[in-house]
Amino acid sequence: MRDVNNGWLIRYIHSNTASAFFFIVYLHIGRGLYYGSYQNPRTLVWSIGVVIFILMMAIIKKWPNWILINIINKGGTRCLSLLPFNRARTRAILRVGPHSKDVLSIIVCGMLGDWWADEIKGQILSSVRFNIEQSVKNYSTSKSVLAPEGNPKSKPKKRLTNFERRQISLPKDLQEILIGLLLGGVCAQDQKRLTKGRTCLYFEQSIKNKDYIFHLFELFKHHSRSEPKISERIADKRSGKIYTRVQFATNALSCFNELYHTFYPKGKKIVPWNIEELLTPLGLAYWICDEGSFQKKHKCINIVTNSYTLQEVDLLLGVLRSKFNLSCTIKEERTGYIITIAASSVLYLQSILKPIMPSMMMHKIGLNAGESA
Repeated sequence: MRDVNNGWLIRYIHSNTASAFFFIVYLHIGRGLYYGSYQNPRTLVWSIGVVIFILMMAIIKKWPNWILINIINKGGTRCLSLLPFNRARTRAILRVGPHSKDVLSIIVCGMLGDWWADEIKGQILSSVRFNIEQSVKNYSTSKSVLAPEGNPKSKPKKRLTNFERRQISLPKDLQEILIGLLLGGVCAQDQKRLTKGRTCLYFEQSIKNKDYIFHLFELFKHHSRSEPKISERIADKRSGKIYTRVQFATNALSCFNELYHTFYPKGKKIVPWNIEELLTPLGLAYWICDEGSFQKKHKCINIVTNSYTLQEVDLLLGVLRSKFNLSCTIKEERTGYIITIAASSVLYLQSILKPIMPSMMMHKIGLNAGESA
């Protein structure tokens, strides 16, 4: 009630009017009982009134349009991924305001018309699916509702043939970038059963790094299935919070096989023994983009290596010291190991990475976009 002008007044008028309505209904029923309106010859009129009363008091679950409201009230942000809201407006559907009235109008009018909604049970929360059906002559109208202007929906790519998959190669610069990304959070999976031993890559970032994930998609769009999609993780077991992510996957391609066998020799990610030969300044930049953070207090850079053993972290530390002349140390924490690049080496590292670092991730090395080292 605090999100719109005079919301408190609207709320109290609505609640009191609703209570007064039921009070008047009960007075009307009492009058009918007192005067015997249920007797002949008014039995049919009374029966119709009873039916109307039962319909008015029907259980909320029996009404398709109330199912939508009930799911939204319970499921909250899960069902909002179907609507054109960013995360800052994920609660907009729960209130009526100037920024949400257009979408609410479409939903309300659709539900009063031919739309219907299905409740989809989930492990944590339920979600809602809208079913929209139109004839072919109304295709353009349906398309404008499903993909509003400013959020165009890309056409699905045609399925690649085996010959087309074999023709796709991996340029040297993308290979160097993938070395850094595989040291970070990118996962590779060998699709032996489905695609004759080709490898698929999975990219994922939190919603706050969506510009970065779209930058990666631009680099690998010729290798990818479809554009990045926004979804929500399963609720965190410790905090109960639900985090929003942006992710995309590549096609299963043989050009990724060499990297897969290098980083996953036995199906589990490792640091390759020849990482000193593989890691270049470009790969280091994207490794820091994925797993790095700049510590303002100490003016140093931390690189998270939680998934690696101490021997593997020592190997990475040696590469940073010998190949890039960086002063580094290892710090052990409860969740694993972290490599810390000392403040004395940060300026030198900035001079190396600034020309090749994605602008939206400059803060990872202590710079702002457009700032000189």
